[in-house]
Amino acid sequence: MKTYSIYENPQGERLAVKQGWSWPAFLFVGIWALVKKIWWAATLGFGVGILIRIVSAASHSIAASLTGFFLSLFLSIAFGAYGNEWWRKSLVSRGYDLKGDIGAPNQDMAIAYYLKTEKQGIREAKEEDRISVPSWNAGQRISFCANCGHKIDVPSAFCTQCGFALVPKEA
Repeated sequence: MKTYSIYENPQGERLAVKQGWSWPAFLFVGIWALVKKIWWAATLGFGVGILIRIVSAASHSIAASLTGFFLSLFLSIAFGAYGNEWWRKSLVSRGYDLKGDIGAPNQDMAIAYYLKTEKQGIREAKEEDRISVPSWNAGQRISFCANCGHKIDVPSAFCTQCGFALVPKEA
């Protein structure tokens, strides 16, 4: 179970940010930062990447290539280790408020657990309140929440808008 921090902006949009290491940030440095709207990190990621390629291509030496490789690896490790923290700071600077931390298997479930606990007026979900995600097939696809009508991205066990359980608890 991973721990996620739940953030909400004044318009009601909620995001879940995983605490700790970020594989997407490690693997896709600049692109990840662009998607998360962390402009300084995207500039750094792309800028260092371009600089390394220019220096390596111009020098044609193994030393320059190895230096570029290790610099790229260092940059990727830094993004993987600190990326989620940078994303949290970026969200706060854009008007999002931290609503709490919650344990969940993925981001969608973290938001759903948060919505469910928010409705019940409790801070953290109890294990027995959680619904396991079944294996999805064509017959189980749901396009809209039966409770609020919000469009659902399949597969999902909860509506990310209202927290309504979309699938029954497996026995």
